[in-house]
Amino acid sequence: MSSTDESSLLSIKARITSDPNNILTTNWSQGTPFCTWIGVTCSRRHSSRVTALDLFDMGLEGTIAQEIGNLSFLTYLDIGNNSFTGSIPDEIGSLNRLRVLIMSNNQLGGHIPTSLGLLTNLEMLDLSDNRLTGSVPLSSLLNISSLRVIAVTPLRSLPVDMCGPGTRLEKLRLSVNQFVGSIPETISRCGQLKIISFSYNNFTGSIPVNIGNLSQLQILALGRNQLSGSIPPSIGNLSNLNTLDFSSNRLQGMVPSEMGQLPNLTFLNLGENRLHGDFPQSIFNLTTLQTLAFTLNNLSRNLPPSIDQGLPNLQFLYLADNQFSGKIPVSISNLSRLTTLDVNGNSFSGNIPITLGNLHQLQALRLGFNQFTNNLSIPQQDFLTSLTYCKNLAFIEISTNPITGVLPKSLGSTNMSASLEDFKAFSCRISGAIPDEIGNLNNLVWLTLEDNELTGEIPTTLGRV
Repeated sequence: MSSTDESSLLSIKARITSDPNNILTTNWSQGTPFCTWIGVTCSRRHSSRVTALDLFDMGLEGTIAQEIGNLSFLTYLDIGNNSFTGSIPDEIGSLNRLRVLIMSNNQLGGHIPTSLGLLTNLEMLDLSDNRLTGSVPLSSLLNISSLRVIAVTPLRSLPVDMCGPGTRLEKLRLSVNQFVGSIPETISRCGQLKIISFSYNNFTGSIPVNIGNLSQLQILALGRNQLSGSIPPSIGNLSNLNTLDFSSNRLQGMVPSEMGQLPNLTFLNLGENRLHGDFPQSIFNLTTLQTLAFTLNNLSRNLPPSIDQGLPNLQFLYLADNQFSGKIPVSISNLSRLTTLDVNGNSFSGNIPITLGNLHQLQALRLGFNQFTNNLSIPQQDFLTSLTYCKNLAFIEISTNPITGVLPKSLGSTNMSASLEDFKAFSCRISGAIPDEIGNLNNLVWLTLEDNELTGEIPTTLGRV
């Protein structure tokens, strides 16, 4: 057994100021073989040298002893989800066998040591959710050919020259930082990347034109930045992409039709940008899509009459606050997995299909601020009664539509009373009396019916709500 390794472990223990579960306090003690200590793994091939140290989520407080750099056979080090403070010791850079380094979710401060660039066998680096300051030695880290995962917060900027020959980086998780500047075009040279997660930063400039060169990419998340310019058509080359999030930026221009060439896409969010023009028909044929979100843009188009054939797996449809028009196709009622339908604030017209009640998984229906003209007194147009078959429906919004007729008594049905929390129907043309049965909605939190043509008294049964 190595006396150096035992001494190093005891130095690590000595820097622990709080051990609420008494794991190191009682278990790491001289007189027992250190290879049997909790969190310690040794190699049988190298005279019982420590090869892994796993202290994840033990509630530990204290600082990291510089003697950790003497565990020269260490390949795996995880001290994540604790409360370590102080700085990351430079000596960690001497652990040249290290493959995995996880220090996430602590309170570490100071600079990230440049010595980490010496870890030539490193495959995963996760320093996220700490209090680190200054810049990150990304240029040297990206030269580690074995490195596949980087997750570091906080950062300031990306190096202009990214990914030299032989770089094997697969995951670049840098969300929730303070990045400024642009995303360098050279990121397109990181040919092995599968995940780019840059959301919640302050990136400016445009999306790299050659982003489509990253043929292995599966997740591209750039939401919540200040990116501008147009979406590059090369996006259509990312045939392995399953998640695409450009939401809450300043992107302009039209949505490229090439985006409809992504056969594995399940999540697409371009909401809260400045996109305009006709929405590409090709996107309505991405049969793998589960989430389609384009809220708060300036897009226009009719929904395809056979939307159920093109988007059979759709669960969330967010098209609010655009310029979509035409009718809601009856075929939308065949999207059996749909849980949210939000088309608030468009120019849809005609009748709301009474077949929406076939959407048994529906939880939120937002159809307000359009031009729907249903007459609720005509059974063939009373879509509210059909919704009583949606046992999970919690939110209904039909405000500011020229909907006429009388509210149906079915609103208080047993099915709807168990789920409905929010019913908004202000500024319509609904007439007649508010049905007593609405008092059966015992989970109702919000009821808005003002600016209609209602007569009669407010039902006393509302006191039960």
